[in-house]
Amino acid sequence: MTDLMNTVAKNIGISTDQLKDRVDAVLAENQNAWVASGKTKDECDVLAIRVAGRQLKAEAQKLSRSGAEILEGMFVSVPRYKDWAKLAYRKMKDTLTPLSDDARVALVSQGRITLIQDNLDGSYTHTVNPSFKTGAFSEDNAELTISELPKFCEQLDDTTWFQIIENNTTPVYPSGDPNPRFGRARRLSEPSRESLFLGRKNGDDDVQLITVKTEGDLAETIYPTFVPGRIPVRMGRNGVGYGKVGVTKFTADDAVASIFAVSPLVIGENGPAGLIPKLVDGTWPDGDFLPSFDLLPEHIAKWADTDERWDKLCAVHGEVVHIDPREKGGYIITVGDLDITSTAPAVDVYVPGEQEDLINFGVGSEIALVGRAWMSRDNEPRLDCTGWFICDAIASDLPTSDGDNGGWDA
Repeated sequence: MTDLMNTVAKNIGISTDQLKDRVDAVLAENQNAWVASGKTKDECDVLAIRVAGRQLKAEAQKLSRSGAEILEGMFVSVPRYKDWAKLAYRKMKDTLTPLSDDARVALVSQGRITLIQDNLDGSYTHTVNPSFKTGAFSEDNAELTISELPKFCEQLDDTTWFQIIENNTTPVYPSGDPNPRFGRARRLSEPSRESLFLGRKNGDDDVQLITVKTEGDLAETIYPTFVPGRIPVRMGRNGVGYGKVGVTKFTADDAVASIFAVSPLVIGENGPAGLIPKLVDGTWPDGDFLPSFDLLPEHIAKWADTDERWDKLCAVHGEVVHIDPREKGGYIITVGDLDITSTAPAVDVYVPGEQEDLINFGVGSEIALVGRAWMSRDNEPRLDCTGWFICDAIASDLPTSDGDNGGWDA
């Protein structure tokens, strides 16, 4: 079987480990049915290799047609997605609520919104700026009668809805092409996530930090951090990798760990070393790898008056004090300070259901957290964890799929 695996992997242009992972997945899904139909174990193995090979080849062809490139490495920071459209509608609702009808219509004339009023007879009055249809903006408003609510609109009160206009200033791009956003109602939700990926394009030698931007439904995908693997993205001229629906999917592969000279974190005689301290510019106080949660206020103060205050990453070395399963799948890892005298609050790390197999460690394990720190209204330091890595694991009582360390021991 090994020779067959090597031959198929070579023909497709992938590693044997990648093929083996897919073969295992195919067997897990189909082996019982195949055995029930009378196939022997060897026949199942050969069939699984054949099916896995065809799947991977089809995916490779689809990738080639998409114009995407494969990045190999690992995500080191995956923050929450931001939904700027939802925020804009919330702010506009707060603006409109206390205004008079005339003031609301004035915003329509300015090309900022449209208004929809329920006539309570099965029809609606839609107040719009008609100049958008001409391609040359001017302040104006007109009332149209419509039979149903538009696709994108937010309710203001019992009988009133509104839409935010995406663009009211640029009907044509400098290139001469029409701007499709000009005069168009903005979607109610536009999730967007910008994650940091440490790696390289497949075939390159240099490892670097790459921003990976995902939008829409794809932005809701939470990628695992410090897990070696590959992901196809469309690379922009700005060096940003953009996710593409139907193409961008992260595939874990322990073999990719070999592109890194060191593991994410090693605690040696000379203190912390590895990829995580380097990610945050070294150890405290010169860098932002913090040996204690008690230093979070000082880290926050250090960057408070700079442009980086909202985006500056830090890392902290802590210990798992509790692992709690979530009702809808996944876990909450509660992390405390290694210093028993510390008074800093614990940090909760949320692990989604699709990453449950990463919980192959127990309470008492040492963990490195990456994230962005801020002060609460109660003047308490908080850390929004955007990445985590177990640097010293203690065996878990929880059932797991395997007990490996993601290739880092190798």
